[in-house]
Amino acid sequence: MIIIFNALNFSPEIVGNGKYTSEKVFWLSKKVEKIIVITTNPYYPQWKCYSNKYKREENKRIIVLRCPVYIPKKINGLTKIIHYLSFLLSSLPIAIYSIKFKPDLVFTVCPTFFSVPSTFLISALTKIFFKKKVKTWIHYQDLEIEAAFNLKILRGKTLKKIILYFEKIIINQFSVISTISNGMMGKLQKKIDKNKKILFLPNFIEFNKKVVNYQNKKDNPLFEELNLPNECKIVMYSGSLNEKLSYRSLINAIKYLKDRKNIFFIISGEGPLKDYLLKNLEGFDNAIIKPFQPVDKLQSWLNIADIHLIPQKFSVSNLVLPSKLLGILSSQKPVIGFAPEDSDLGKILDEVGVRIPKEEPELLAKGILNLTENIELRRELGLRGYEYVKKYYDKESVLTQLFLNIKKIIN
Repeated sequence: MIIIFNALNFSPEIVGNGKYTSEKVFWLSKKVEKIIVITTNPYYPQWKCYSNKYKREENKRIIVLRCPVYIPKKINGLTKIIHYLSFLLSSLPIAIYSIKFKPDLVFTVCPTFFSVPSTFLISALTKIFFKKKVKTWIHYQDLEIEAAFNLKILRGKTLKKIILYFEKIIINQFSVISTISNGMMGKLQKKIDKNKKILFLPNFIEFNKKVVNYQNKKDNPLFEELNLPNECKIVMYSGSLNEKLSYRSLINAIKYLKDRKNIFFIISGEGPLKDYLLKNLEGFDNAIIKPFQPVDKLQSWLNIADIHLIPQKFSVSNLVLPSKLLGILSSQKPVIGFAPEDSDLGKILDEVGVRIPKEEPELLAKGILNLTENIELRRELGLRGYEYVKKYYDKESVLTQLFLNIKKIIN
């Protein structure tokens, strides 16, 4: 069994789509003959690339074919389209080259939808030259087109209708369609033919590794390293600093609580909004901004928080499901965030966290205050979140089901 993964983001990127695509590839490589990955050089979430050229990397059963891409200095609708388009163009010769492997399946990860032409090219050429039918799978990590319009990265009702019309035609050509949440499944169901089904392929987390859970923050080696205030409650946002973040509400909640000496904020991440956050939080003693932490420190990093934040914009509530959520819940610490009641994130927060029903900084600040003053509630929610992800999002269970589906589709 030979599989091609066609994906914009891949290892060594440690957050977002790259993380989950990489882990799928590494896990599946132990079950199949060979996996070829068509991807870019690592650039996310910093939006910087240090070696932007064609490369081939090989490790046991995995061959990674990296393509150069345009990395915008300023991210907006136009530059993002050029960025995605550059991957399409640079990956086409690699797609042609990859047919020599005679793949059984091409697995396409969205974002970006611009990967689709390469997938169909591989399928068509393999059929022409080797008389072999290739199955095609498209997996939506988020609904990038609707999200781009909702976030005003792209504008225009007519443009949106045209793009969604072509998307509908194209995705119905795939053998398999999958996505990570029930909300996205519902939206995709409206785009596909009645005879097609959408597979649920959620993100996942590994529970075989030792879980870090310091009962006292001061026992955590990072506490002294960060020189944190004594006896403070640490409120953390750890994730990509991009347009999906309700950054103004986050900033204003921090300002609202600036006189609460027992509450301290840590914002950890990279992305296009980092400079904006640094500028607007300059001079505030109750907050620091740190980069992403290395993988070997990540569990200690998440565990040092008393409360975790997911201040996601309402406009993308059923178009994305934050990849950071599972890691946060596994840290056994409570989570609070913005989400409508009927969204996937909202349902999870109502079950194992605290949901803020409006995108308002004062409500977020009051929710934080309530949690800081209630240690029993924090413990209860932390444990409830841990049990929830262990039950539904265990890596071994999710990827075993993926492999079974792949075998069924190919055979």
